[in-house]
Amino acid sequence: MSKSLIGMFVVSLLLSRVLFAGELAKFSSICSQDTCDKPYSKSMSYHYLDLKKIDENLKVILERMAGKQAQIWGDTILEGDYAADGNTRLDQVVNLYKSDELIGYLITYSERAWDTSVCQYDGIHDSTLLGCAPGRIIESIYVSLDFKDFFYDEKTAAVFKEDKYPK
Repeated sequence: MSKSLIGMFVVSLLLSRVLFAGELAKFSSICSQDTCDKPYSKSMSYHYLDLKKIDENLKVILERMAGKQAQIWGDTILEGDYAADGNTRLDQVVNLYKSDELIGYLITYSERAWDTSVCQYDGIHDSTLLGCAPGRIIESIYVSLDFKDFFYDEKTAAVFKEDKYPK
C-alpha cells in the first residue's frame, strides 16, 4: 500500500471520528434525560430487566466494549474508596437517531461495588466487604455504528450509586 493511500485512510478515519464526536456533542446538548429536540431522537432497544431482545451479535460486541471500558476503572474510580466485583453487566442500550437515521448507541454498563470508606475493607479478602455500603459503579459511553469510536462525557462518566435497599 502506498504512503498516499495510507495517509488518505488515516485522514478518513480521523475525519469519521471527528464527525461522530461532533454529532454526539450536539446530541448530548439537545437531548435531556427523557426528550430530544428535532432532528434528534432516541429509543431504548435493550434493558437487562426487560424481555426486549436485541440482535445477539450486537449484544456480544457491546458487552465486550463495556467490559473493556470497565477495566479503566482501576485507574479512575477504583483508585478511590470503592471496590468492584469485576463482573460487568450490560444494563441498557439506547439507539441514537438524527432525522430517523440511526447514528450510534448509548450503552450503560455496571458492576456490583462497595463504598469502602465506611468499613474496614483490607483490599484482599472479600469477607471484609461485609460492613461496606453496597451499590453499583455505573457508566455510559456513546458508541459509533462501526464500533470503532466511543466517547463519554461528564454526564456519563463512572459513578458509584449506593443501593437504596441493601440486604
